[in-house]
Amino acid sequence: MAKICLICQKKIGIMEESYPFGTTFHYVCANCNSDYRLIHFKPTWKRTDNKKISACIDNVYKKINYPVEDSFQDKARKGIKHEIEEILQGHSSFEELQNDIGQYFPEETTINYEDLFKVNSANRTFAVLCAGKYITYHSFDELLDYKIVEEGNTLTTGRSGSAAIGMLLAGTSGAIIGSAGSKKTQNLISQLDIVLMFKGLDAKIEEIHLVNTTIDKGSDLYKEKVSLCNKIAVVLKQIVEEKADNSTEDAKHERGARAIYAFSVADEILKFKKLRDDGIITEAEFQTQKQKLLSLDY
Repeated sequence: MAKICLICQKKIGIMEESYPFGTTFHYVCANCNSDYRLIHFKPTWKRTDNKKISACIDNVYKKINYPVEDSFQDKARKGIKHEIEEILQGHSSFEELQNDIGQYFPEETTINYEDLFKVNSANRTFAVLCAGKYITYHSFDELLDYKIVEEGNTLTTGRSGSAAIGMLLAGTSGAIIGSAGSKKTQNLISQLDIVLMFKGLDAKIEEIHLVNTTIDKGSDLYKEKVSLCNKIAVVLKQIVEEKADNSTEDAKHERGARAIYAFSVADEILKFKKLRDDGIITEAEFQTQKQKLLSLDY
């Protein structure tokens, strides 16, 4: 039986290259694979101009923006469509998104934290970036809380912890490498994130990825990442505490309770997100579970 490209819906010839999509039995052709990989694997954006990213997004979106008879393919295509719409956030192109957010962060009044986080105190806004490209921006008032996560473990939160993490707290135990029965322990880390939680009924969360490849905790690179994490955390804590200082006692208690609830929801969403990123579940399945969690009442 001939393979059908999940994205363009064209038959993939016997002599043509095809690529499996996720853990399902879907395949994509070479051209669609090239476009989708650029969209999905955001670290590649660092060396790609906005026009090329826009063109890839436009190519893929046009091809998947209609239903197909195969229900399994249709579900997977809807997942891709949702992924693109989350990137564009209502903008007509990736270039427009970058220009729209960029206007709030002129160089003269903006502090840039290594193209991962930007803050402009003059207009009380901050932006989350990935590979130097804007993902979202927010006003200070939208931030509910944040937490620092290393290897799945929460090190500190904005409301209950210190502003920064120390080198000892930030990982001295090391990670078990290899099989479950292995006794070999190496001082390695592959995840250090700052997770942001925002106000609103949808319990929106965003992640600033400081470490997403395996590095040695004794290396200078790790120390640089922890230093950057601390600098961003200090800014976030100041934003959170500034709002708390201007609140009534009842408002402070309610916000604190909501922060705890929101992070419990966020933790569950992050678990499903990891399953999606590891290819264990599809984008559509991730979105279904996410919506179920967000529909729970506080």
